[in-house]
Amino acid sequence: SFFQGLKHPRPLPRTLGWRRLCEALGRWRQAEKADLPLWSAATWPEGSESCKASDVEAVSAIVLDYDGGDLEACIRRWGRWRCIIHTSSSHTPDQPRWRVVIPLAQAIPAADWPRVWRWADKWAPGSDPKARDVGRRYFLPGGADRTHWRFLASEHAPILHVALDRLPPEPEPVRVQRPASPHIVGLDDARRELADRLKVEPALRSSWGSRLGGRVAG
Repeated sequence: SFFQGLKHPRPLPRTLGWRRLCEALGRWRQAEKADLPLWSAATWPEGSESCKASDVEAVSAIVLDYDGGDLEACIRRWGRWRCIIHTSSSHTPDQPRWRVVIPLAQAIPAADWPRVWRWADKWAPGSDPKARDVGRRYFLPGGADRTHWRFLASEHAPILHVALDRLPPEPEPVRVQRPASPHIVGLDDARRELADRLKVEPALRSSWGSRLGGRVAG
């Protein structure tokens, strides 16, 4: 799906083969980022006027954003499948930022997308967790300065086929036991209580770290 701009939520459906996908993502557009068109690997029902995640039907490519890390290692990791890797408009040699687009042999139903994203995140960890959004939109390549722009495509590699029946199921949501009779505490007391629990409960630290966008490294 394509979008005329950031303030245009109506998806414009298009069917792209490999060559046309490379053309769309391999062309730099000289413009301010806010003026660039956008695209998404998701599809919405025909005639949709908005790009709400709850309305997504399917996703046809894995898209991952990396801020920092080893670009060459990422190329080796994903290059075994047909994929496109290009740097972002803010990429520099000192602060590498790039995007990986892996087209899929079959469209993934929206309900199964979280499992596929989890697999991709484990296969090549370190990507931006915001990309797990089933209906996430991305700016097409472009910006004011293309000095450090790089584009790579593993054209002759096989297309990735995701075996959904071999992926682990979604984990059950954590159920919070609420007290029978709620009690009111002051904000400072609540902060102190949370700080004390974080010191002695590793699972709670991990949970809050993930919610705040962190990643457990060891």
